[in-house]
Amino acid sequence: MIFKIGDLVRKKRGSSDLGQTGVVFEVVTNAVGISIMKVLSENRIRTWYSEHVMIELEENELSDEQLENVCGGMSPVTFSKWRAEVLNNAKG
Repeated sequence: MIFKIGDLVRKKRGSSDLGQTGVVFEVVTNAVGISIMKVLSENRIRTWYSEHVMIELEENELSDEQLENVCGGMSPVTFSKWRAEVLNNAKG
């Protein structure tokens, strides 16, 4: 399955974060062909293997809980600044 930035996903396998939902904001495929994604979930940056997640919604509406995790309407420049700030806060 191919994931895109902005997809709402749910963690379906793995030992941590099982059952949590989040919004994809980065997908990287390594040299061996394994895709790893950065997901914003519960106001934290999480790193999940793409094979451990599934697309959560194909509908047009998000629940109130899911909307809590979405930062919509940002321009690409604003999103880049926000992303850098979130990543830096997650590291330190």
